[in-house]
Amino acid sequence: MPSYKELFEQIGSHLSARRKALIWRSVMLTSPAVFFIVIFLLADWYMPWLESLPRSLAQFIALTVIMLGVAFGAVFRFIFEIEKRIWVDSYFDGEPLTLGESWGIATKLFVPGIIFQIKVWFYYYAIPTLLFFLSAGLLIAFDDARIGIVGLFISLVTLSIYAYYLRVRLRYTWFYFLDNYGVPGMMSVAQVASGINQLNEVMKGEAFKKSLVVMFGTDAVNAIANIAISSVEKGVGSLGGGMAMVGMIAGVIGREISWQVTDYGNIAAQYALYRIARKEITGKEQEVNHFIYDLR
Repeated sequence: MPSYKELFEQIGSHLSARRKALIWRSVMLTSPAVFFIVIFLLADWYMPWLESLPRSLAQFIALTVIMLGVAFGAVFRFIFEIEKRIWVDSYFDGEPLTLGESWGIATKLFVPGIIFQIKVWFYYYAIPTLLFFLSAGLLIAFDDARIGIVGLFISLVTLSIYAYYLRVRLRYTWFYFLDNYGVPGMMSVAQVASGINQLNEVMKGEAFKKSLVVMFGTDAVNAIANIAISSVEKGVGSLGGGMAMVGMIAGVIGREISWQVTDYGNIAAQYALYRIARKEITGKEQEVNHFIYDLR
């Protein structure tokens, strides 16, 4: 079992190797938001010209731009979630990948990855989510508004705690996906659930505690970084003029970089624990899945 020192050394090593790639991907992820900021601020400055356009045309253009931006951001973010795991997995597989190759593999895994996550969602999230909405509906319909509000708040807190617990419990799902992609029978709902449950059964106690500590730690670092970024954003924006736009853009990009860096650090540490679990189950810490690398 790796010590905390070894886990944080893993984090530092992987972050150092992928620092520039994380920054570049973060900039790409925030490009739709940056585009919206620029467009809306320019629209505010050139409002007299925009008011000359038919209202329905202006609404259609705005809605189309927003929908395209949201769709692009969602697809890009999902692919990047796969790519970050590929970076860590390929390092231990001894398969050096260029950024183009890792992105290409992640892109080809986009549809299989969505199908895989839908299976995970139905098995682990569907019933708790359904129960929450049923209880919320009953509480809203309750005669006593105060009891309804308190009950709704308790239900929301309970669901949030359970969701965080599931985040820890499902920390190995993407690793399972990459190790078993293309292997016949390994992606059925029953097999996925069995595989994930087996990994968690092996990694109870100290291993679970270490996973939780790493997650809390990286979340705390991200929260502190966001406070600092918000302060800088307000400071730049207070200079007036076009600096408001600069401050907003810097804030959006800074928060994204902070999240991606801390998330990648968490992934690297969780993978070190996953290798221990894998060895307990299969007798091997690492096994190259050639189906993944054949996608290059």
